[in-house]
Amino acid sequence: MIAVTMARILITNNTLAERGGSDLYVRDLASRLQMRGHQVVAYSTMLGEVADELRGLGVPVISGLKSLTEPPDVIHGQHYLDALAAGLHFPNVPIVQAVHGWIPWQEMPLNLPSTRRFVAVSVLTREYLVTSGIDPSRILIIANFVDMRRFAKVRQKGAPIKRALAYGNSWTADAPALNLIREACHRRGLDFQAAGAGLGNQISRPEDFLPSVDLVFALGRSALEALACGCAVIVADRHGIDGVVSAESFPHQRSANFGLALVAGKPVTSAAIDAALDKLDIEDSARVTDIVREQADIESATDQWESLYRLAIAEGPAPLIETIAGASEACLKLKDLLWRFQTSHAVINSRCADLSTMKKVLEDEVAEKTLQLAERTRQLDAASAQLKATTSTLSWRVTAPLRAVRRYLR
Repeated sequence: MIAVTMARILITNNTLAERGGSDLYVRDLASRLQMRGHQVVAYSTMLGEVADELRGLGVPVISGLKSLTEPPDVIHGQHYLDALAAGLHFPNVPIVQAVHGWIPWQEMPLNLPSTRRFVAVSVLTREYLVTSGIDPSRILIIANFVDMRRFAKVRQKGAPIKRALAYGNSWTADAPALNLIREACHRRGLDFQAAGAGLGNQISRPEDFLPSVDLVFALGRSALEALACGCAVIVADRHGIDGVVSAESFPHQRSANFGLALVAGKPVTSAAIDAALDKLDIEDSARVTDIVREQADIESATDQWESLYRLAIAEGPAPLIETIAGASEACLKLKDLLWRFQTSHAVINSRCADLSTMKKVLEDEVAEKTLQLAERTRQLDAASAQLKATTSTLSWRVTAPLRAVRRYLR
């Protein structure tokens, strides 16, 4: 049996381009595994900034599986199609699949026999796996983490709250929630700013920026990073608001990955924002930071991942017949996904045709109204010219006193 201390690990992801949640998850975990002596390779068909960061950290990155001429000992699969491609390319290699969400189809559980274990990042994603037919004994929750060595800077404990930040890639400039939060902060004399990919000003080094902020409105990884830096955090994004992260609420909020499940059905209103701001407690926020830095460090998560790799490798490859059957089933699921895409594409084309027809009707109406307006303008210009010609004649000027007397008698 291969010792996990020197395992060859292939990690898949749908992209390694922009600085998003799962991309950065791969970057942080891969680099830490590499530092522990593992041989890690990251795979995605879409490469970019995060792929460059991985290479800079000494982690090889590939965009084609044929580039990897030596099979891995274990596949850490993220996102259905990418994990499926790796599983079919290396059919004798065990897979541990990480599921980061429950809404996107990319997070579907992989049904290859070589998939030995599943990792959920929250209670809700675990429930998604259980209700998708996965044996609960094969599921482990590994909550999201922060690399505390990178996020070593922490704002001064007990410092007053003066600067607020809406932080995360889902914020957009036209989101009503953002304006409501800005107004609420300004009413309390707080400086406010917002940052994220949706706003065009993504923070490339949050570990340096966040310690200069006192209060952060965020979800998921963004919320956890802010907590690690000593910020007070209100779990919120443009879709909803949960409330302040306190020492009491932290276990529940972390079990939900500070995610959408917490804010669902809780719209961002002025009253909800004020209620959250009223509950801010500087001393309690400092206690939460201590908890986060103790419990959410990447080292603990890496230990858990190594244990799962060890279990998967120990179980060995799946029987060939089961592998073929599993591959067939996976291909059927892929066919179903493609059919859904084609159906959606057909619906979109139909809607576009309807919109094109409506556009033509509106263009015809506009053209007709334009002609009518031009004719009315011509008539008005003609009448104006006739009036000007009449009022400039000698007879008009001579009879002016008579018209004045007539108006007076009336």
